[in-house]
Amino acid sequence: MNVVLTIDSEEEDSPGSHYSKPHWVRATMEMPVRIGNMKDPVVALIDHGSEINLMSKDLYLKGKWPITKDHGWKIRAATTATEDLFAACPSVQVKIGDVEIDQSFFMQEEVSHPVILGQPFITASRMKTKVLDIGVAFAKIRSQSGENPYSS
Repeated sequence: MNVVLTIDSEEEDSPGSHYSKPHWVRATMEMPVRIGNMKDPVVALIDHGSEINLMSKDLYLKGKWPITKDHGWKIRAATTATEDLFAACPSVQVKIGDVEIDQSFFMQEEVSHPVILGQPFITASRMKTKVLDIGVAFAKIRSQSGENPYSS
């Protein structure tokens, strides 16, 4: 499945049969993001099912943002297994295109992607996703001021 992120287009959903077909699996979006003052972008997973934003401990060690280890949070997977989160980082700038949004992150020892952006980011960026009849998905995000729309 192709995933495309686009800049605040006014395109509306077209009626079609894509949503009426059963799906066993659905691709999750990935996109390059710049975190904090890091020069190089990293690949972030956009996870609509995650209630928190996650960052790998390795990425944190590169950026050295202020953290607290006294947060009391644990992560629980769908299998009900729990794991301690390494630390919490209260404010890190996430930049996608021209959109910059400060986000809080929890650090985990091992994660599938250096950054996982969950519901806090999706809500703050007012992310709108759309799946077209041809199976292509795209998302639109906007800065908190409503300026600098970005699409991919």
